[in-house]
Amino acid sequence: MQVILPDWFPVTLEESLIFLQTMEEEAFGIPLVLYNPPHAKKQLFPKDWAYIKKYVPSLVGLKVFDANGDDKWYSEMRIYGEGLSVFIPGHRLVTGIKNGANGAYSNVACLNPFAAQKWFNLINEDLVAALELEKRINIFMKELIEPFILKHDYPNHSCDRFMAIVGGWADVGSKLRWPYKSIPEDLAEPIRVKAKNIIPEFFINN
Repeated sequence: MQVILPDWFPVTLEESLIFLQTMEEEAFGIPLVLYNPPHAKKQLFPKDWAYIKKYVPSLVGLKVFDANGDDKWYSEMRIYGEGLSVFIPGHRLVTGIKNGANGAYSNVACLNPFAAQKWFNLINEDLVAALELEKRINIFMKELIEPFILKHDYPNHSCDRFMAIVGGWADVGSKLRWPYKSIPEDLAEPIRVKAKNIIPEFFINN
């Protein structure tokens, strides 16, 4: 069962533990996965995971931010992540797997889940090629997707839905539930044209 920490006011580490212990009780034996994204008001660090895991044994997984691929963060992840499946942002999948993460919560899959799966498979087949594709995916994200968040104040999840429209693999629509802003669908085509030049692997059938 996936849970997030309370978001009304930032919780302390002690309050985080109290909350997760209660979630464990209410889950009646169902394992817990904690989603702790970069916009969460309480950011847990790898050392915090080990503390919580000690008292919440049903916590089996984490979906977390990897500090933009920081080497020190990954070193601490390997030290304190014992007994936990650690999932990192999708556009750094190869970096994460290479450094000991278990997988990714994949924004890249929003663009094209079939291409994302092929990219994952490529890690075992040709790590150098997989890393090269990761570099281009990050160029795509930085140049074509991040500006919607950083410059135009769209919420992160509007980009997930917009990327599905850009990828053209499913008719999911662009509208988010109010009051969140949605990225207009008519912006998808110019983004798609540019994206095909950066990561053509994600548009083979388009």
